[in-house]
Amino acid sequence: MNRKLVPLALACACLAAASTARAARAGQVCQPYKLSGKAYNLETVGTGWTCVSAKSWAVKLSADRVGTVTERSC
Repeated sequence: MNRKLVPLALACACLAAASTARAARAGQVCQPYKLSGKAYNLETVGTGWTCVSAKSWAVKLSADRVGTVTERSC
């Protein structure tokens, strides 16, 4: 996976898997946070997502390692 697409995939996964407990009424821009020297900016889309749940999933998913692709497929 292209490293430039990792933040987008991470954000999508966070939004899709986030808990709906105490959900917000609309999308929100969350407070930025730093993890392992990298800054992350999260944003929720639509209703049913919280910044807390988005951050917890971002932390979990950022620990996953992405393998290196050695050949291209068409």
